[in-house]
Amino acid sequence: MKSWVIGGRGLLGSSVRDELLKSNVVWNQNMQIGWAKNNADQELEFQKASIFAAVNEFASIVKDSNWAIYWCAGIGVVSSPSEILKIEEIAMMNFLDALKRSNHLDLARGRIFYASSAGGVYADSVNPPFNEETSTNPVSPYGFHKIYMESLLTSFGVESGTTIIRGRIANLYGVGQNSSKQQGLITTLVRRAMLNQTLNIYVPLQTTRNYIYTTDAARQIVSLTECSEKENEVVIVGSSNNWSISSILKMTQEVTKKKLKVSLSSNAMTKYQPIDLRLASLVSKTEISNREVPFAIAVNYIKHGIMSQIREGSAR
Repeated sequence: MKSWVIGGRGLLGSSVRDELLKSNVVWNQNMQIGWAKNNADQELEFQKASIFAAVNEFASIVKDSNWAIYWCAGIGVVSSPSEILKIEEIAMMNFLDALKRSNHLDLARGRIFYASSAGGVYADSVNPPFNEETSTNPVSPYGFHKIYMESLLTSFGVESGTTIIRGRIANLYGVGQNSSKQQGLITTLVRRAMLNQTLNIYVPLQTTRNYIYTTDAARQIVSLTECSEKENEVVIVGSSNNWSISSILKMTQEVTKKKLKVSLSSNAMTKYQPIDLRLASLVSKTEISNREVPFAIAVNYIKHGIMSQIREGSAR
């Protein structure tokens, strides 16, 4: 199976690429997608043209083979304005349109994985822990955006026969997480600890989340995408553990051997952050879950990554 990771330079996408390289042919496009930075017509036209060029190039390589595309792209977070999210929606529509128009791609032989957000779509759902059968109930523009993106793919799958896997991902963390995206509690916490800086937390300490290390998420994603027997499937990509923020603070302090400086307050985004977002997938991932990177080891990896950045002068 020939595979393409869209967003392969990001935290999740790079891990998915690494996992795929163990057993699959991973395609490296010559034409990089030129993501629009704003909603100006020129930016959007260039984005569309580059998406069509990349899809056509992939189709010419795949021909009659089985194929898989992993959509791990996106700069949107809970605090993103609707204008930014709209750009991603246009990109997805361009991508699906390009697939439909391709003369060389057998759509029925393909699989598309879409990286959605468990926190976004279940933000106001009831009766945690949430699973694949839980009714979605977003509260933020980001959550509604993820539901809309999922719906675009679902409709495309029904029309084309392409297998669609919607992966609702837990709180992702790992080495090299982008500090500019204003997300990633664990990575931010370790960075502030190593730099002896104060971390501002805008939710109560009993707030509970599911955190998954990026390599564990990648193993689940690749396995779920390759093995799915359904034409349209939703899966939760998460770890076997749910942690409160107070527990995360304690465990991180033990690993880093640093006294953490924490400031508690609230801001405009606090209303979009539910207290309890525990996850418990119904999809069997026993073998993969048994290989999860222990929290202490994962934090230690992040600590050493940040120490390298500090020595290079790139941490902040």
